[in-house]
Amino acid sequence: MRKMIKTSLLLVVLLFGLIQLMAQPAEAPFHKEVVNINFGVHNGMSIEELDASGAVLPEVQQSPAHTIAFPLSSYIIVENSVSTQDHAPWMQLDFGEVNLGENSYLVITSDYDQDQQFFNNRSIEEWMYYSAFFKGESVNIQLFVAPGDENITANVDAVIAGEYADGVPVPLSLCGSDNRVSSSFAHVDGRLMPLGCTGWISAAGYYLTAGHCLDVSSGSLQIMEFNVPASLSNGTTQPAAVNDQYPVIYSSRVFQNVQIGDDYGIYNCGANSNTGLTPAEARRTFYHLSKDLAPTTMFVRGFGTDNTPPGSGGGNNAQSQTLQYNTGPSLGEYIVSANRVYWEYQVDTEGGNSGSAVLNSGVPDLTSGGIHTNA
Repeated sequence: MRKMIKTSLLLVVLLFGLIQLMAQPAEAPFHKEVVNINFGVHNGMSIEELDASGAVLPEVQQSPAHTIAFPLSSYIIVENSVSTQDHAPWMQLDFGEVNLGENSYLVITSDYDQDQQFFNNRSIEEWMYYSAFFKGESVNIQLFVAPGDENITANVDAVIAGEYADGVPVPLSLCGSDNRVSSSFAHVDGRLMPLGCTGWISAAGYYLTAGHCLDVSSGSLQIMEFNVPASLSNGTTQPAAVNDQYPVIYSSRVFQNVQIGDDYGIYNCGANSNTGLTPAEARRTFYHLSKDLAPTTMFVRGFGTDNTPPGSGGGNNAQSQTLQYNTGPSLGEYIVSANRVYWEYQVDTEGGNSGSAVLNSGVPDLTSGGIHTNA
């Protein structure tokens, strides 16, 4: 049996969770590898040298980072490559000292699929000096030193290396068969990584998830991904395209993680470093927040694990931690105290569904009545 918690938030939002005290995150396994990638310290071409070269300034900026202020031929370009020690399925860079001045920038390119991320001084600070997640085990980094910029440098101190799923079946919280199916709403529900929770865009422009998904270290709560692709056949998660990744602003967290019925979280995201847009700006869609006092069925959509049928390693499969949903009967609201109210329902969910939007079936698919927290 599924149970869902509810309490009031801003007199509008209802927060729900499942009873039986099993919170439902699903952290992607990873480890940190210390590296020492030092680009050195560089000064760009002087403005006098640029004028003497006769270079013509571009009429429009040519980079997704909106940082190219000069012709490419006038930049000093320094390159380095970074690889994981083993054949990692995905990776992320942890930068140390970085100074990109006024117009210098970094370009990180995945060797696996050529996906790219652009950073300038402002955007790399907003990303807390972490890169996006990249597929594969190696990336190429280019430092473009702009004319007029001085003491430009970048250092990579560590690599976050993803690990393959071990093939061990994860204990299910389902009481019967798994009836979840893939969802087509990949633009409003996001996957919080690497901790493995679900978050979503609210009509107010902020983002909602379970409180226990925010009650973690900054290293576990870094990126919100949309348009999440299929996992590998053994259930190993694969990152979304760089353009679909957004940094969670760790300092923005407001949450409660006290007990069942008092478990909710609100947070904000920074802009994608390539597009300059936040999730709310890029997606242009969101969940309305409302309450149906007598729903007959409930609907949960999120990024739960999946091993039905078993994947190639005998555990999770390619649908694991991708966006799926299920509908089931509502079993009613139960009031414990003024601050603790929960709702019972029978809906298929698994680890990774923590934070999922809970909808009252029969209302529009983008109207949420609460936050799923436990199974």
